[in-house]
Parts: sequence; structure tokens; C-alpha cells
Amino acid sequence: MAKRPRGKGQWQSDLVAGFTFAAVNIPQGMANGALATVNPVLGLYSLMIATPVAALFSGAVFLNVSTTSALSAATASALVSVPGEQRTAALVTLVLAMGLFQLVLGVRKLGWLIRYVPNSVMIGFTNGVAILIILGQLGDLTGFRSGQNNAVFRALDLVIHFQHVQLSIFAVGALTLVAILMLQRSLLR
Repeated sequence: MAKRPRGKGQWQSDLVAGFTFAAVNIPQGMANGALATVNPVLGLYSLMIATPVAALFSGAVFLNVSTTSALSAATASALVSVPGEQRTAALVTLVLAMGLFQLVLGVRKLGWLIRYVPNSVMIGFTNGVAILIILGQLGDLTGFRSGQNNAVFRALDLVIHFQHVQLSIFAVGALTLVAILMLQRSLLR
């Protein structure tokens, strides 16, 4: 692995990159931990472990290792039937099993198989994850707590029991969404 030459200004650039990484990935890691239906701090642990491991084994000079919402949603669906007190142990087992699976695929050099996954499958997967994320956040947006485990059933339960929506929570959430959309439009011009 080739090393970059270190110049006088290199440490300032590395410091800015580190702060930028933290500013983006700490909230994202916590959000993805919550999305995976585990303690949000576990999302931070994933960053603290994965980042140095990736730095040790990767040859890339510019590397951003982070949790993803797709993996978090898949993890949540895998853990949906696990009781709360056993969820962390099940998560550790799932992570180790998937890590071992990826290690075997890497050692056997089977990464080329991804070329045979059609683009339409990837688009469908991404859209499905987006829908699951949106449905999963409806309870937080409205303040309604459903007893259902499935995101689709929770959304249907919300529609049936719409009168139980907490208007103050919904107003804050709706105003935040409007502000985000307005800022996004004004910044794109």
C-alpha cells in the first residue's frame, strides 16, 4: 500500500476531514442504530469499530466507512421478532455471521457476481428500503405508538386510529419537513 507524502499543511487537512466525518457520520450512525431498532449508541459503536478496521485493510487513500439505511432497515426486519432484552445479542450474532459471510466471499473472489444483479432489482430494493424507512418514521412524526411489529401494519394502525395523533408533535414534524424542503429548493437555485 502506497503512503501519501506528508506535507506541512497535511495535518490541518486531515483535522478538517476528521471533523467533517464526525459531523456527518455521528448523527447518521445514531439514526441508523435507531432505524435498526436497537440502541442508537450501537450505531456509534459500528463507526468506532468499522472505521479503523477499514483503514487497516483498505488500500484506498480516500475512504468513508459508514452505516447505511439499507442495512439498518434489513437489520430491523431481521430483528423484528427478537425480544428487546435479547436484541443486542442477536445483533452481535447477525453482524458476526454477515462479516464471516463477506469474508468468505472476498477470499473466494466472488465480488464479480454482483454484475449479474439487474439494475431494476437494485432500484426496487432501494425504493423498498425508502418506503420502509418512511413507514417506520410515521410513528415518530405523529406521536402515535402502535402495538404492531411490522411497519406496514403500524402505518395501517395509524390510519385506523388517526384520532390518537398528537397534534403538537405532528406540527413540529410537519414544519421541520417544510423547512427542509424549502431550504433544499432555495439552496439548489
